Amino acid sequence: MSIFDRQSKKQTEIINRKNPAFWKFEVFYYNKEDRSAIVGSRFGVGFAFNYAHTAVKIGLVLLAAAIIALVVLVVVL
Repeated sequence: MSIFDRQSKKQTEIINRKNPAFWKFEVFYYNKEDRSAIVGSRFGVGFAFNYAHTAVKIGLVLLAAAIIALVVLVVVL
C-alpha cells in the first residue's frame, strides 16, 4: 500500500481495481465506491486518478479555469 492508497483491508477485498468495468477507454479509472483519489496504474508503473472522486473533479475544474484564464490573458494582451 502506498501513501495515496486509503483503502482499508476490508475494502481491498471488495474493490478489484483491475476490473475492466472501472476503466473507461482503458485509461480513465472511474469507481464511485473507491475512496482513493489516486490509484495504481492498470498497466506498468505509475498512477491514475479516480475521476469519480470529488477532489479530482475539483482539481480538473480548477485546471481548466486556469488554462482558460491564461488563454484569455494572452489573447487580450
